[in-house]
Amino acid sequence: MLYTFSKANYDLAWLTQTLAQFDENDIALLWQDGVLQAVKNAECFANVRTYVLSEDLHARGLTDMNTFPEVELNEVVTLTEYYFPQIAF
Repeated sequence: MLYTFSKANYDLAWLTQTLAQFDENDIALLWQDGVLQAVKNAECFANVRTYVLSEDLHARGLTDMNTFPEVELNEVVTLTEYYFPQIAF
C-alpha cells in the first residue's frame, strides 16, 4: 500500500503509531509540505520504506538535510501503479 504524507505537521504519537503498522508491502511518500517530515521526524520513518518527492524537496531548500531516496514526479506514477491502494494523510 502507498501512503502519502502531504502536511508539515502531524501529531507525533499518531505518526509513530501509524508507521508502526507498516509492513514490507507498504511505502511512504513524502510530498508537498510533507517533505518537511524528512527533516522533522526522520527517526519515525527510519524503519519504513520512504521516498521524498524531489521537486518539493528542492522547492523548500531541504536537499542537504534529506536522508531518504528522492523520486521524480514520473516515478511517483510508477509507484501508484505498483502500490495499490493508496491512502493520503
